[in-house]
Amino acid sequence: MVLPRPDWCPDPDCTYLDSYGGRACVGRLPKPVYHEDGDDEPDLRNTHHLCLEDEGEILVLRVNDQDMYLWGKLAKVVREDIMQHGLPADGKGETYDFSP
Repeated sequence: MVLPRPDWCPDPDCTYLDSYGGRACVGRLPKPVYHEDGDDEPDLRNTHHLCLEDEGEILVLRVNDQDMYLWGKLAKVVREDIMQHGLPADGKGETYDFSP
């Protein structure tokens, strides 16, 4: 089920795909765009917007397949850490030292 585009979504030009909890939305860009750092590799062009909202602040990221692959790997590390050490909200993470 695709939720409606959030009111705060900053880019009506992208093809809206879905949103999550009203705090994040994703859409396909009208056409791929190169990275701002001048990288002109066709396979690395950004193809999607990922927009995050937190207390009125909006972060707009242009991403591609490689970006999302790396984010997936990072998310897996966070998930594994939570599974091992718990969260403060579940009582298991109350005494875990999160300092480096």
